[in-house]
Amino acid sequence: MTKADIARIVYERHGGISNREAARLVEIIFDSIKNRLGGGEKVQITGFGTFVIRQKRERRGRNPQTGEEMLIKPRRSVVFRPSKLFGALSE
Repeated sequence: MTKADIARIVYERHGGISNREAARLVEIIFDSIKNRLGGGEKVQITGFGTFVIRQKRERRGRNPQTGEEMLIKPRRSVVFRPSKLFGALSE
């Protein structure tokens, strides 16, 4: 599913806005989530899940093409934890 797909669903379910407005709303939502995560905040969407930034430390790894050992630099990574609702969907 892409942002365009989500915008299309918003447009189809809400009769009062245009397709362009629906796409803009989706963009605003995603920008808000990115900005909050970039600021180090946790983003929790009830009934969906939680997005958190994790700091990964430097570690040793291998180049998959050459097999050569190398250091992987520390970095920040987004982690998503689904809500318990997802567990209920799989039962």
